[in-house]
Amino acid sequence: MPVQIDDAWSYHGLKVIRLENEILALDVLPERGGNIFRLIDKPRDLDLLWKSPRVVPHIAAIHADFDDHWAGGWDDAFPGGRSSRNATGTLLPYMGEVWTQQAGYSIGRPSPDVVSLRTTVTTPVTPATLTRTLTLRAGQPSLSLSYELRNVGYLPFDYNWGIHPCLAVRPTWRFDIPADPGRGR
Repeated sequence: MPVQIDDAWSYHGLKVIRLENEILALDVLPERGGNIFRLIDKPRDLDLLWKSPRVVPHIAAIHADFDDHWAGGWDDAFPGGRSSRNATGTLLPYMGEVWTQQAGYSIGRPSPDVVSLRTTVTTPVTPATLTRTLTLRAGQPSLSLSYELRNVGYLPFDYNWGIHPCLAVRPTWRFDIPADPGRGR
């Protein structure tokens, strides 16, 4: 099977963009800020991302409580994870602004064996755009992600951006984490 990308899917009324090769399938929800809702290990027929047993994906308002609306998967928390006030006193939502926003997207095919999905979210409170590019190659058991954060306002702002994948951890899984003192290289 060659690598494919298809944006003609929907799930619970939301648009789904599927990237797929022989080993992995990813479902991305642009109406939920580019949430990666599914990351499927095809040989094992296993979704690696956790799903809420009580919430299906849907659109939520900017200051909605993330925990009440989160269906699972992988999100980007920007400009921060905690609800807090920015330097001007404006309230920033819990888990940031990205997850409640519509992401614009473009599909690329840089070569016959590569597909890419570029999502861009403009945040409504913080004057920023967060662009993420997901790239999937034929025959590879991995995907690559690259990010660009751009200040589109006139003043600097503070942020604490984080990637928020929620894995559906199973007892048989093993995590190998290299020992590192945490210093820059």
